[in-house]
Amino acid sequence: MHAKTFNESDIKAAFLYYFLYFITWPDQEVDNKSDPLKFCSFDAGPVTQTLESILASPKAINTAVEIHIIENPAEATECNYVYVDSKNSASTALVISATSGKSILTVSDNDGFANAGGMIELTRISNKVKVRINLEVLSLHRLKASSKLLKLAEIVTRSNVRGGIDVPEE
Repeated sequence: MHAKTFNESDIKAAFLYYFLYFITWPDQEVDNKSDPLKFCSFDAGPVTQTLESILASPKAINTAVEIHIIENPAEATECNYVYVDSKNSASTALVISATSGKSILTVSDNDGFANAGGMIELTRISNKVKVRINLEVLSLHRLKASSKLLKLAEIVTRSNVRGGIDVPEE
């Protein structure tokens, strides 16, 4: 019997799914999960497709999640949760700018995303997908990460930026 192997897209999709458990939005009540959470991505690629499959599982979380494919960063303001994959790196700084001050979780696998003002970065280190969280930005947007997620993640701040993505001034 062979163990199932997972590719990088599967692992990233699993992280995106589990962030639904470990991030709390300010208007989210523990018992009120009737309003669907709007997850947006710029690409219907393998990560988004795998996430869609995970959410379709009968064992998926009780929170209703709608997946939307968006075409421009301005549409991100209509979402609760935005994923920008590395194929759409040109949109990264614009998404950070468009969602500034709003309780919209931003996640990307673009190198330097968390240091540049994004909230969660999925990065590959030594053949493993790791999580970097900019706790400062998460907090400024009134989002909370559970202690379980924080134990797993590397915490970064804007103050330790060494390169990364240029973010337009507001």
